[in-house]
Amino acid sequence: MGKQLRAIFALVALATSLHFISTDAHAGATITIRNDDSPGEGFNDNTGASPVGGNTETTVGAQRLRVFERAAEIWGARLDSSVDIIVASQFNPLPCTANSGVLGAAGPTFVESDFAAGILSSTWYVVAQANAIAGSDLEPGAPHISATFQSNVGMTGCLENGEWYYGLDGNNTGGGQIDLLATVLHELGHGLGFLSLVDESTGQLGFNQIDVFSTFLRDNEIGKSWPQMSNAERVASAINAPDLVWTGSDVSSAAPGFLDVDAVLEVSSPAPVAGVYRTAPATFGPTPSLGGISGDLVLVDDPIATASDACSPITNGVQLIGNIAVIDRGGCPFTTKVKNAQNAGATAAIVINNEAGPPEVMGGSDNTITIPSVMISQSDGNALKAQLGAGVSAELRTDNSFLTGADNQNRPRMHAPSPVEPGSSVSHWSTAATPDLLMEPFISASLTDEVDLTLELFRDIGWPIPSVPVAAVTQMSARRDAGGVTLQWSGAALERGGLEFHVYRTVDGGRRTQLSTAALGPANEYEFIDTEAPEQALEYWLQVNWPGGTEDWVGPLAVAPVTGAGLFRFSAPSPNPFREASALRFSLPASGTVNASVHDLRGRLVRMLTAGNLDAGSHQLIWDGLSDTGAAVASGVYFAQVEFEGRRQVQKITVAR
Repeated sequence: MGKQLRAIFALVALATSLHFISTDAHAGATITIRNDDSPGEGFNDNTGASPVGGNTETTVGAQRLRVFERAAEIWGARLDSSVDIIVASQFNPLPCTANSGVLGAAGPTFVESDFAAGILSSTWYVVAQANAIAGSDLEPGAPHISATFQSNVGMTGCLENGEWYYGLDGNNTGGGQIDLLATVLHELGHGLGFLSLVDESTGQLGFNQIDVFSTFLRDNEIGKSWPQMSNAERVASAINAPDLVWTGSDVSSAAPGFLDVDAVLEVSSPAPVAGVYRTAPATFGPTPSLGGISGDLVLVDDPIATASDACSPITNGVQLIGNIAVIDRGGCPFTTKVKNAQNAGATAAIVINNEAGPPEVMGGSDNTITIPSVMISQSDGNALKAQLGAGVSAELRTDNSFLTGADNQNRPRMHAPSPVEPGSSVSHWSTAATPDLLMEPFISASLTDEVDLTLELFRDIGWPIPSVPVAAVTQMSARRDAGGVTLQWSGAALERGGLEFHVYRTVDGGRRTQLSTAALGPANEYEFIDTEAPEQALEYWLQVNWPGGTEDWVGPLAVAPVTGAGLFRFSAPSPNPFREASALRFSLPASGTVNASVHDLRGRLVRMLTAGNLDAGSHQLIWDGLSDTGAAVASGVYFAQVEFEGRRQVQKITVAR
């Protein structure tokens, strides 16, 4: 038996009402949500609720349960386990104030070590992962994850301006709406293994043994991984942002497909400060271009309060015209500072952090700001200010060799603020990453149902991950007409016999329902007509059954409701990053000429996927990672492009060999 973590994670005992919901998992993992709430509360709250965002349930409790079920489906589709993963779940009051509070808490109930061959010895694994590797339940009869969520959101004294968003579509309006689906995905991520068992405040290993997550933590400043450190060194490393990074190769290879390219400040002179400085971006104004903006660094001067904070109109505009403004943080919003620099004639702005540690993303919104701006660290800023009298020449530019929230080797940074934040430090990605990642310490309105780099981290720590689910289908389309919805797909030239396709459909994000079975034919071309297709929004899936019982899945392919307006839309490729193949999905409002292709970063054609007329409706093409010559392309970032009747949409796609 492994070590029980009920005390460590303050997990709660079972309540009286039990209700089981199992996912229709299609990739080898079934995650079961166990309702541990009492009658009339939590998942059993019978308060009426209007359907929202594909969640068709009509009570608050049922909508909550559907969201949990959807999160379980999403994780179950991405992980392989022959052992059901049981999540003991409930809604209860958690620590909260009028303006802030704990949204949810989840973690594994047990950790295991030395349970199978081929794993790291004397190393803890969370029980769900251990079961998947061992192929048996190491803690029979016990839940594997325990999850408790905030029941008081929006009530007096608890996030009073907030409310849970129970939609399944990620279309929360932001502001006070908190996306429950993203929050549940986040917390289940912890229960599935995205966490360190090390006590960040003391450096003590959990149960006197390293855990598999912590084996991938490294401090760039001292050049050691966490297993190599003393307790004191781990304490220092846990507050050593931005030098605490994740070293797993799968995450590093995939990072270019998820993280934005970073901007850098390159100083050419004088010699004492020459070099490349990392920055943090702003949420407003343009991003620096690849070509860059060059000029001298000029410290701003305004006549009120702190002269260098640019909180009032700047008086040394003559020196700023055509140059880069240097501004101290504090005193007013970032947008005010940058707008004043812009009005004074600066071509860009550099804001210096006013506290130790890495630079931070500058928030705000102002559509009238037309110059790029970034933040640099306090130590870098002070070094540059000390040389301004000698004249500092610099260029602010985007650099493809750097990613936001990652070090120079594409290793994402971990959340390591000072002072330490128990429960948040180390076991999350850094907030410097853009766009926002699921496993950052704060849930942002931009998150949807994407698990981004978390899946790659699970690859790193040894979670069994299903194979790429697109090997059997090269093209797929769906068309709605008076006779229903017609699905058509093409199979690859396969030598394996006995292949079967099972067609599944979901309605408004609901449960997946099997419609038919189609056997492999000699022409490798298939059609299925759903004559009973409802008028609501639909998604279709193909389950590919290989000889020997192996299953792959292709989809979803979305079909708009009858009343929905047709749009030309190219969705994000999936999977992305990929090793073997990725699906490119797009919809057409009408029949017309389509060109779909893949290009490298310099715009050169790598692969032409299709050219010609296609019908209105949804379509899917497969890129197998090969060029037009049939050669496997190198790992890296590419651009997939779909052009329809003169309109073009582009998506970034990453090959990770």
